[in-house]
Amino acid sequence: MNTPLLSFEDVSARFDTREVFAGLSFTLQSGQSTALLGLNGAGKSTLLRLAVDLHRPYTGQVSIHGMAVENPSARAGVAWLPERVTAPHYLRGREWLALLLAQHGLAYSHEHALAECAHFELPSSVLDAPARDSSKGMMQKLGLVACLLSGSDLLLLDEPMSGLDPRAKRLCRDRLIAARAEGRTLFMSTHDLEDLALLCERVLVLHAGRLVFDDSPSALRELHPTGKPEEGLLLLLKN
Repeated sequence: MNTPLLSFEDVSARFDTREVFAGLSFTLQSGQSTALLGLNGAGKSTLLRLAVDLHRPYTGQVSIHGMAVENPSARAGVAWLPERVTAPHYLRGREWLALLLAQHGLAYSHEHALAECAHFELPSSVLDAPARDSSKGMMQKLGLVACLLSGSDLLLLDEPMSGLDPRAKRLCRDRLIAARAEGRTLFMSTHDLEDLALLCERVLVLHAGRLVFDDSPSALRELHPTGKPEEGLLLLLKN
């Protein structure tokens, strides 16, 4: 049996005395793109941060390719996008990208950066402008550019379409679909359910400290007579 790409084994997380979740166990195989759903405060961001060692589990173990995430080698092929993308206000876009890519052992290529920005209709000027001159949406897209330029096989994306207008969301969706076609694995939290089936083949729902659903997007739709994923999700969250 293949070693899972990502594994959570009886993981619990807490902040001081507040327990976020407990006893979470699941695995992701390479190529198995997965959406993480749940209410605000359910622990989705915490779960993703555990996978890049930005938060340590209270109990249990998180592993990538069978190695504990505390080992930097385990995280070598992982790119993480936080929900709120920020950069030092004085750094130009290309300087920030160069800094992020250096963490993956890669040199900045202006040609590659321009090509990736074009997918998101980001003007080339964003690479020469300081971060303080970029909008929230522009920084979000630049963060996605950094993840994709990293060449990472596993993309951990916390609300990747947060702050994007409808056209930008469509561009983001299409680029992530292309990333899947390139063989990359997406593990993303989201509140945007319209394109769920296009982006992911598996859905996890985190609620009241535990996983209450682990199935396909179509199974989520079938939970409600309307066939709408939002209604299926709300039905799960009533309990």
